[in-house]
Amino acid sequence: MAKQNKPIRLTKSNTRKYSSSSPSRSSSVMKTKPSSLNYKKFLSERDFLKVAKRANMVQGWSLSSIDFAGNELRFLVNSVTRPGIKYMIIVQVNPIDKSVMIDKKAKLYKILQDAGLKVYCGCPAFSYWYSYKAWRYDYGIFPERRFPHIRNPHLRGFVCKHLHYVMRLWPFLSRQIAKQFRDYWTKEQLEQIDDAIEYALKGIKIDF
Repeated sequence: MAKQNKPIRLTKSNTRKYSSSSPSRSSSVMKTKPSSLNYKKFLSERDFLKVAKRANMVQGWSLSSIDFAGNELRFLVNSVTRPGIKYMIIVQVNPIDKSVMIDKKAKLYKILQDAGLKVYCGCPAFSYWYSYKAWRYDYGIFPERRFPHIRNPHLRGFVCKHLHYVMRLWPFLSRQIAKQFRDYWTKEQLEQIDDAIEYALKGIKIDF
């Protein structure tokens, strides 16, 4: 039976389960310029390719991993038309100052909701219709320089139905992951990272 569209409860006990144990696959090609588009912008297009209507057909998704250091979440979403096929979705949040992460007075969930996002979906629709626009307008994760002359010459829309569906969940997810980010980025951990960087720099010899 396919997994239902039920948001995963990210409790403290299962944080480790969903934490990524390996470096981000996309970090080496991620553009340095942050995204100016948040989830509301992605949802603003409803008509092109009937994306909003098609997003209603998505059945089954799961959270695959969270890379707290890279502000990256990965999902697996069932294909609507190909039974048994799952597409990888990646959502990267623009960098957030770590001091905000550990500030309990800051409304981190609100910051995550308003933050610019970079996105990717492994489905054919995203590749053929949206990947070029995503890269050109700085909300794509992987490079794509092939202009969609046939599929989408006017560069309409923003995301495929799978991403459209995940963006609908983003307000809920942002509240869930805000606590997880705050638990991960503690003052003690930041101090340890600073100490490790300082130690590493001391070992670097510069010849003039």
